[in-house]
Amino acid sequence: MAITQADIDRLDKAIVSGKLTVEVDGSRVTYRSMAELMVARDHAVKLVGGGSAASGSGLSVVSFERS
Repeated sequence: MAITQADIDRLDKAIVSGKLTVEVDGSRVTYRSMAELMVARDHAVKLVGGGSAASGSGLSVVSFERS
């Protein structure tokens, strides 16, 4: 099975939602931790040809403070 951008998008969605279970190509995978899920996502990006795992992640971190 080849990893696709759609698979990476599913991993990103799981990371953002805090879920550890992802369904890819009809198979369910439950990761043991968010760290493990993020490692799998970074590896998938490299396989698709994204080079650095940090590039093109499509994720942003936002911080809010009350004044």
